[in-house]
Amino acid sequence: MKKKSKSSYSWKQFFQLLISTRPSKAVIIGGFLASLVTTAAGLLIPLFTKNLIDGFSPSSLSWQLIVTIVAVFILQAVTNGFAIFLLNLMGQKMVASMREKLWKKNAPFASILF
Repeated sequence: MKKKSKSSYSWKQFFQLLISTRPSKAVIIGGFLASLVTTAAGLLIPLFTKNLIDGFSPSSLSWQLIVTIVAVFILQAVTNGFAIFLLNLMGQKMVASMREKLWKKNAPFASILF
């Protein structure tokens, strides 16, 4: 029966690796803030819809409420797309940086392949 070897890696090393890629603080903050706005807009939609449904009658339809709901939907969609773009950009740059470091570390062996 083989004993499982304890991994020599830790969360601390993982986070050090991520930090060593030097991700842009502006992109991280922008993505985080856009995610917060998306979440807030997603929480506002049911609140406004509740007001529309609770007092529903053809005479009580308020165009301001309908415009507000549509505007919140648009805000949520735009900020969600922006957040996804920024977070994907950051992730792709971090992966590229890690690959570049790995390539530089193994550069003497690269001449064998090409």
